This record gives sequence, structure tokens and C-alpha cells, in this order.
Amino acid sequence: MVGVLFPLAYQINPVSSLAMKVIYPLVVAIGFPVDTRDFLCAVVSDAAALHVTAFTVQWFFDRILRHRENYCSPASMLNLQKGLKILRERLLVGDEESKTSDSTISVVLKLASAAHFHGDDSTSQQHMEGLRKMVRLRGGLHVFQGNKLFLEMLR
Repeated sequence: MVGVLFPLAYQINPVSSLAMKVIYPLVVAIGFPVDTRDFLCAVVSDAAALHVTAFTVQWFFDRILRHRENYCSPASMLNLQKGLKILRERLLVGDEESKTSDSTISVVLKLASAAHFHGDDSTSQQHMEGLRKMVRLRGGLHVFQGNKLFLEMLR
């Protein structure tokens, strides 16, 4: 899968660079280096990350750039459903390491951020509770210091 998607990932690099600047303007504004290769690596190596990222970027563009307040495209919803299914399977039947991997934590964090941005506080809170459990299982927040994920969690 990675070999097939990787050339495509380099073709969408300008899109991912723009998406990073739109989604994380504060990170860009303070001069934190935004390496789209990290973004692309996560997306091409983890199917849940791919689908959830596709959902969040498309939904954000629809809502903010196209001013469609309560609209979610069918393609975007399909990506959300696929991403949630993969994540659910990973959390229910996956090995202990994959349940608390950086990739899994990143996906849950994206879901929490999207729910918060949409104003769905109860869903955002549920994702944050799951995130808190995963971080605790990994040894606490201090374990992530120096990691890009650490900054995302603080945000």
C-alpha cells in the first residue's frame, strides 16, 4: 500500500503544505518548522490517518473556505466512516502497541479537534478522554516531549 500511494503523496505535497498552513496557522506563525514529509508519511503509512485526514481537510475547506456551515460532502463522510471503522478495529482487536501508537493518538487527536471545531463538545470530550487514557498507558505526557505530537496535544 505504501509503495502504491507514495508517488501520489509527492504529487499532493503542495496541497498538504497549504492544508498545514490553513489548519495550523499558529504553528506556522511562530516559525515552527512544518515538514510536510511527516504529514505525508503518517497519511501513507496508516489507513485510519489517511481517511480521517481526508475528512478533516475536506470538511474544514467546505466549512471555512466555501462557507457551508452545516455541510459535509458524501465523500468526506465516507472517509470519516472508513477512518472510524479502521480505528475502532484497531482499538478493539489490535495489539497493545498499536492501540497507543503515535499514529493512533494522532488520529484520535484529529477527531477531537474536528469535533471541537464543529462545536460538538460531548464528542470532543469523549475523544479527549480516550486520548488521556492512551497517554497514561504510554507513561504520561512527558514521554512525548520533543515529539511533534507533544505540541499537537498541548494545542
